[in-house]
Amino acid sequence: MNSNSSYRVGWLSSCGDRSQWQVLALLAIGLCSFALSGCAKGALWRLGYLSPQARQQWADEEKIAKSWPTVRAEMSALVDQAKLSSPADQQRVATRLSEMVQKDERVLVRLHATQLLGELSPDVAMSAVAAATQDRESDVRVAACRVYGKMKTEDALTQLNSIMQRDEQPDVQIAAVRAMGQFKTQRAAQLLRYALESEQPAMQLAAADSLKLITGQKFGNDIPKWQEHVASLGPVEGAPSINQVNRANHQQPDEIRSFVESIKR
Repeated sequence: MNSNSSYRVGWLSSCGDRSQWQVLALLAIGLCSFALSGCAKGALWRLGYLSPQARQQWADEEKIAKSWPTVRAEMSALVDQAKLSSPADQQRVATRLSEMVQKDERVLVRLHATQLLGELSPDVAMSAVAAATQDRESDVRVAACRVYGKMKTEDALTQLNSIMQRDEQPDVQIAAVRAMGQFKTQRAAQLLRYALESEQPAMQLAAADSLKLITGQKFGNDIPKWQEHVASLGPVEGAPSINQVNRANHQQPDEIRSFVESIKR
């Protein structure tokens, strides 16, 4: 017996070299078939079109309700047609997408509807995007921030400023900060002062990246330099800094106690 034969163990040892390769090939084919059969729902769902089983499953679902690939294609086609139509038609499509954002239980539908709103005129899409900023899923709210960034209107900037300050998820706040970098205005730079004064390093760095786009200054990630530069631009009316907000929050209990004491007297 040669040295190679001595390493053959288990059930493969009873097969010749050629038979072993055939068995391994069959195993590989079997595993691939098993994986692709679950592509419609599992981790490999994007490869579902490669699997006859997945395609058949989608066809079966169509008999009951529209599958996600069909819904997505119809949504995109609806928006493509609206972009070539009148403002009234765009408004109707925006209203339909807004209904999907607010009522559809499927996250993918709400997310895609929000993304498609960015392809419509800001005049007709603004209120629908505002609804997306209230979605329970942070991914949808992040998409809404990106749409506001594409709009580049004063109203969109105001909404992003509100999200930056009030959303409870850091990833959504950071998305708002990055979207503000699409506005090449002094007001956008001034509003980012809030993010520069944040206690979150990620939010400060996102603000620095946005300010690079807005101002063209090259301070890198030197946050104190950016703070100094933005401070030189002056304050924005109605846009308190994060320190002012924090001070107001700390002062409120004292004011309440003073009011209660005055009643007692």
